[in-house]
Amino acid sequence: MAIIDSSSYIMKNNKKVTIRSAQVTDAQDLLNYIKLNGFEPEFNIRTVDEFHMTVKQEEEWLKSIIEYSGDLGLVAIYQEKIIGFLDFHQNRPIRMRHKGAFGMSVHKDYRNQGVGKALLEELLKWARNHKDIEIVNLGVLSSNPRAIHLYKKIGFVKEGLHRNYVKNIDGTYIDGIDMKYDVK
Repeated sequence: MAIIDSSSYIMKNNKKVTIRSAQVTDAQDLLNYIKLNGFEPEFNIRTVDEFHMTVKQEEEWLKSIIEYSGDLGLVAIYQEKIIGFLDFHQNRPIRMRHKGAFGMSVHKDYRNQGVGKALLEELLKWARNHKDIEIVNLGVLSSNPRAIHLYKKIGFVKEGLHRNYVKNIDGTYIDGIDMKYDVK
């Protein structure tokens, strides 16, 4: 099972945030968080109109993350409210199980407070202790310089560029960037 012990971090505003494994009972709160905070066009490839997950589907998805030892779901909690989420998924093919990729978001009211860094630190701590994970990958849009700065600061390096990765409604494009972190 991919579950971590809860950890507390002090944000830059001196408030305490708890990072813990996502639980099946978080399904409704996580759906609400994602619908309200997870679809800013400069940061994400999907729009809110493309998200149709039900509470039951979210519960099943969270259960699958908890049950598979190579996946990890983390929530950042402040005052009993989800303010950040990270999900990591190990590659399934045997010859690619040494790596996986994650996605992460932080509520806009709590950005630049250390929440993203805390989520990443917990992910990397878990990955270092995982028997198979050697590389953690991510994809980020070039329109998200704060996230790119955080990833570089932690030690992620750029691996690739996808020109015109996302096409906006107005016809403009955003590039995609692949990054990786060598765990071992």
